[in-house]
Amino acid sequence: MKPLYLYGTGIQVTVDGTALRISQPEHAARWYPLVRLSRVVSTRSVEWSLPALLLCVEAGITVTFLGTDGTVAMRCLGARPSAHDRFAQRLAEFLQHPDRDSLYADWLNSVERSAVRAQLRRAGLDPAPDLTATELRRLFLHSAREMGGYAAYRAIGAHLRNLLDAYVTQTQHDLGVDLGLCASLGFDPVAGWVRLLQWEFELPCAAWLESRLRRNRIAEAPEPGEILAWFEQRRERLDWLSHSITRRMHRWLIEMN
Repeated sequence: MKPLYLYGTGIQVTVDGTALRISQPEHAARWYPLVRLSRVVSTRSVEWSLPALLLCVEAGITVTFLGTDGTVAMRCLGARPSAHDRFAQRLAEFLQHPDRDSLYADWLNSVERSAVRAQLRRAGLDPAPDLTATELRRLFLHSAREMGGYAAYRAIGAHLRNLLDAYVTQTQHDLGVDLGLCASLGFDPVAGWVRLLQWEFELPCAAWLESRLRRNRIAEAPEPGEILAWFEQRRERLDWLSHSITRRMHRWLIEMN
């Protein structure tokens, strides 16, 4: 199963049996069977038919709409599948904990510290016990600015967060997490996972900027299609990390409940 990304002008999404039919001026129509789709990311300029959107909802496929500024404008979620390994049930119980927010913040910070140490080891550096996630991200930003790639780094980061938001939304939806309930209780489980998974892309982003510097393209912000291809190259690793976070959070939820 693969994600479907819909960017461009004049795109129309309709239904053909159990598949989405994608039409665009001066392009041949394309068909995407729903059984092969994991999630859909679409800009608001794409024209969706109501039957096409309902077909995704009924199949449990999340459709994430991006606004004109590239930020997430809306998510359309379908029926949730049954929870796996009681993860969703444990999370629903945790939402009632009186110290929920502070406990979750502590857990996120702990996992993020592990991510920071992993980044340093991959870079061949000794993990510094006093180096915080904020300071390390500032170092990445400083490095991009020194190369003259500040605009490119910011563009990559913004697009990456949106792609991860759609990815994590579908992942938690597939786990049976009631994101509507979470939102009504003021709890956002998606943002935390996006924050953790984003670390996986920091070193590859630095390497990509260095490559663009060698080709005298460092001042140009990459096109969305380039960022998508770069993101998809790491999807297998992303799936593994997502499973790892799920297992780690599930064990923690058992302790909390």
